[in-house]
Amino acid sequence: MKKKYLSLEFVIILIFLVIPPIFTPKIEEGAVIAGGGAFSIQILLQLLIAIFLHVQYVRFDESRSENGRKDGKIDRKKRIFSGLAWWAIALGFLMICEAVFMALSVVFKVQSVGVSSIPDGILPGMIFFLNLASGAFYEEAIYREFLPETLLSLIGKKKLEIPLELICVTLFALGHLYLGVMAVLNAFVCGIILRLCYKKSGGIWAGFCSHLIYNSIQTLFLLLSS
Repeated sequence: MKKKYLSLEFVIILIFLVIPPIFTPKIEEGAVIAGGGAFSIQILLQLLIAIFLHVQYVRFDESRSENGRKDGKIDRKKRIFSGLAWWAIALGFLMICEAVFMALSVVFKVQSVGVSSIPDGILPGMIFFLNLASGAFYEEAIYREFLPETLLSLIGKKKLEIPLELICVTLFALGHLYLGVMAVLNAFVCGIILRLCYKKSGGIWAGFCSHLIYNSIQTLFLLLSS
């Protein structure tokens, strides 16, 4: 893939998808989450963009590989076993992180925002879950794969790897400003955990599974507390 095209794509994604959430107004009490169990064009578009970027990266990654078919099969097997281990490890750390920040919220008296989007019926419940899954996949494709991998590819300096990784994690965390400062800190730590999961497992799927389960449990707590 040409760097000129990749640079343009990176700027477009940054301007239209990454920066706008930072300026989202603070969420109000009784807000609707995950589309409230209703079909959302915005969520569908985000999912399609995420799928496109992920497929594009997979093809680009495969084109860079100099291994033969046999090595490719071995590598895929390693990724599967690694993914099975790392999704559970990542989920465990995410839940520990959630528990720590919930405790800090109690200590510093930071009240969680209540939600009113309890799906009523099988179909709304399925759509609600699919919206959660779409959101998790979108964030993994954008923040764990596209942003850091593209930045590292464009700049290509090993000594800048950690600062670039931190920039991407910070952008992910700032996208949660609408939920409050505690949510930003939580997202920053969780972003690091999920990025490590991506690198260790060799793809987004382990992180996607742990992210989805984490979001589902977190949402359940929010709904029950409402």
